[in-house]
Amino acid sequence: MEQEQGVVFAKILVVDDEPDLEVLVRQKFRRKIRRGEYEFIFAQNGVEALKALESEPDTDLVLTDIICRKWMDLRSYWSC
Repeated sequence: MEQEQGVVFAKILVVDDEPDLEVLVRQKFRRKIRRGEYEFIFAQNGVEALKALESEPDTDLVLTDIICRKWMDLRSYWSC
């Protein structure tokens, strides 16, 4: 997390297989997103989340759905 003049800038990865969650998060945090305080990255399963973390290694926080359908399907990711 970066901090500038008392404002925290955070890159957050949200992992959830519910498609409406991205819209809800963007709506709830729209002001902070607009001000550049938060940057959100979204993934719908564990495989996408790991790929996102590889491409965005400076991610500060990962929020996950505890019951995500493809979390257990990571074997296909590791075999690639």
